[in-house]
Amino acid sequence: MKKPKSAIPFLFAFVITVISVTIRSLFYTPNILLRSIVFYVIVVGLWYLIEWLLDCGKNKFLQFFYVFVGASFYIALYIVLSNSVLQYITEGEMLIKPFDLAKNMCLISLIASILIISIRWTKARESAQIENLTLQSEHIEAQFELLRKQVNPQFLFYCLTTLKKMVQDEDPQTESYILKLANVYRQTLKKERNLVPLKQELALLETYMSLMRKGRESAITFEISVNDDSLTYRLPVFALQTLCDNCIKHNTFSESEPLDIRIFQQHNQSITIANNYRNNIDFAAFRMDIDYLEMRYVMEGIEKGVSTNVQAFKHAITIQLI
Repeated sequence: MKKPKSAIPFLFAFVITVISVTIRSLFYTPNILLRSIVFYVIVVGLWYLIEWLLDCGKNKFLQFFYVFVGASFYIALYIVLSNSVLQYITEGEMLIKPFDLAKNMCLISLIASILIISIRWTKARESAQIENLTLQSEHIEAQFELLRKQVNPQFLFYCLTTLKKMVQDEDPQTESYILKLANVYRQTLKKERNLVPLKQELALLETYMSLMRKGRESAITFEISVNDDSLTYRLPVFALQTLCDNCIKHNTFSESEPLDIRIFQQHNQSITIANNYRNNIDFAAFRMDIDYLEMRYVMEGIEKGVSTNVQAFKHAITIQLI
């Protein structure tokens, strides 16, 4: 599809022509309409000439040199036509002096050059921002796909091990456990990668944590306390599951020293995941998923969507609800 031409050169020429006619600084003759049309066309041509000349030079110095030489020749040609051909056609007297006309045209050229450079700089900046956002989006997309394909091997290994033991023990909850596992994987393998309601995320999280705590309920305590008014707010999909999984993966716990995970709210538009930890926790590995979550908030236009609070043997992460 062919890109439409910009209306800026024509608008610029119209404004300059109106100003010139109003203050009568460029021409003053009985044939003002014809001269205005000619002047309008000349200014439009000058704009496109400057744009073309700015593309010719490889550096700023050559660009301005070409603009100076090219615009000067163009203005000189216009003055000659104004004082000869056009004046002959209109049979009017050119009251303004060539020097004054040249001075005004040079001023118009300068204004046009500044506008063109400003517009190009603005467009280049916008393009750079769009490209940066596109790269971030592609990076997050790649991370999401990697996360989706990995589907947490540690989680799968634990669930299969637990399931094997349940089958051997003929646990009556085996079927329920399989259905929960299937539900978690069905949700994880979905293509959905945007924001989801808090209610939906909590339902998935409760199922996930019930699978992870099976057989070690005394080693992992889990509590959720959320206001009903916040259930319609949204957050990045898998956000809570990722943070809770982080607590389990990068921590040590046992029945004598259980891992305590609590999800609560200090405000309706935020939710906090807090857990205790041991001194040997690897915070570098712990931060990886948190950094990824921060990037997802940035893509939603929220710069500080995740905040971390580390105290003695306690770690809390607060994420914003949208």
